[in-house]
Amino acid sequence: MTRGVTLLQASLLLTLFLAVSLGVLFSLYHSRLAETRLAAEARQLADMLASRASLASLGNIVPVDLPTSLGGQQYSVECRENEFVVRLGRGEFSAAAGTRVVPCLLEAGTRVYLCPTESGILISDRPLVGYFEEPLSISENRPRFYDLSKIHPEVAACALWCRFWLGKEATRYSENVLEVEGSFLEPVAEIEGESVPAWVVKGMRQAPTPSALKDLPSVMEAENSGWLLSPRQALREVKEREWRDVENSIVTVPENASILPCVVHTSVGRFVAWRVSWENYTIYTRALLWWWKENLTGFVYSSDKLRLG
Repeated sequence: MTRGVTLLQASLLLTLFLAVSLGVLFSLYHSRLAETRLAAEARQLADMLASRASLASLGNIVPVDLPTSLGGQQYSVECRENEFVVRLGRGEFSAAAGTRVVPCLLEAGTRVYLCPTESGILISDRPLVGYFEEPLSISENRPRFYDLSKIHPEVAACALWCRFWLGKEATRYSENVLEVEGSFLEPVAEIEGESVPAWVVKGMRQAPTPSALKDLPSVMEAENSGWLLSPRQALREVKEREWRDVENSIVTVPENASILPCVVHTSVGRFVAWRVSWENYTIYTRALLWWWKENLTGFVYSSDKLRLG
């Protein structure tokens, strides 16, 4: 009887030992699996930032929405001169930027813009235009995008946002819904302005799939033809002018002024334009050249608080 109890106790102890061992191994396995998954997410974020920086170096203003957490854990991102470093727990994961980046720290859960400047890629909480390109020669024939902008200026303004802020071409549209690489986007826009109201595109968001779509003329084609002013060209054109306020004081347009596509409403029509703003000043300036054969005059600029000197 005593021997039987002893064998039973030994068997129970062995079973308990095996159960505890398996539990520990199971816990270690899942812990290692979770660490591997977190490391993969951190590397993916670093690689994504590096890829977006390369896109920005081509002259695009690239928006990036940073996740609020990685696998439910807090993280931080340091932008060094030539790499992005994601810190997660005790780990550090980096990716080469492939271009010079102005050093800074990024806050999780925020939207930032990777903006090309003369000193490298500047990461800001709003779109900035920091360097200029040489103007292109102008084609004799107006691009197809010009005609679209006259008929559907809101669609044209949204296409400009996709081209210069998303870095992608919209290929088809239905009303104000644009197709971009198989996804459908609609504008996030606001009406502002006093003397000349403007419909300003602040961003794009996911939209339901429309039933009928039309081909959208290429923004890049219009840009290459010289008829479309890029954000940098538009800002340069504004900066080259002398502006004065109501007190006749000269106001300087800064290089880091914010610029967004918009549609201005004038007494003769609606026109695609660029909205240049800083501090409490706003200037609406043309986005396209005006065809000399048009019966009506085109749009050049407008501002509620500033006038040309």
